[in-house]
Amino acid sequence: EMVKTKTKLQSEIFRLEKLIKALQYSLGRLKCVVPTYESLFAPVRRLPFEVLQEIFEQTLYSSLNDMFPSSDINKTVTLTPIRLASVCLYWRGICLASPSLW
Repeated sequence: EMVKTKTKLQSEIFRLEKLIKALQYSLGRLKCVVPTYESLFAPVRRLPFEVLQEIFEQTLYSSLNDMFPSSDINKTVTLTPIRLASVCLYWRGICLASPSLW
């Protein structure tokens, strides 16, 4: 009787260990997906096109002023629009539709 109980318990432990491994694997996959899912609901995604465009323009001008504080150098060359356009497809569309950024 004790041998049967021991065998039964060992089988149950083995089954539970397999279940734990499967759950850990699922948890690992979820941890990879959660940041993407959360970013879909970020408040910045609800900002209108025009508001983001204005923010981008202000970012561009502030970065130019930081690079050339008191210079007459042509201030049209900056990587800011390229960096902004690399964030996501929506931001890329805003950058490409905004001649003032280039």
